[in-house]
Amino acid sequence: MSNDTDVVWISSSHVLQRFDRPLLQYISQYMNVNQWEYHHDKDEGSSIDEAVDLMYEFLAQYSHPIHLAGHGAGGAIALTFARRYPQKVCSLVLLAVASQPANTWHVHYIFAKEIIYYEL
Repeated sequence: MSNDTDVVWISSSHVLQRFDRPLLQYISQYMNVNQWEYHHDKDEGSSIDEAVDLMYEFLAQYSHPIHLAGHGAGGAIALTFARRYPQKVCSLVLLAVASQPANTWHVHYIFAKEIIYYEL
């Protein structure tokens, strides 16, 4: 099973998966793509470390380094995984992921709010 996989697509939003679908259908014409999903309840606390640990357990089935890909938060999970376990990753494809994945729009919003506050 695991030797048939060329790419593992990392997803962290069940709602946004419909946007991933056209890209994954296109890619799957040329290579074997598996999806790994990280979801938690709205009331449940979560952290990127928890997602990376769970992803490590999933990728343990692969005896060789694997290509990882992801968009947004899924890409941030893939990036964090690759930084923590570089020996498990063959390559990394990130779509709409900042080089500092913790800097989401929330950080920019808070920063802008502080600037406005100081200007008043």
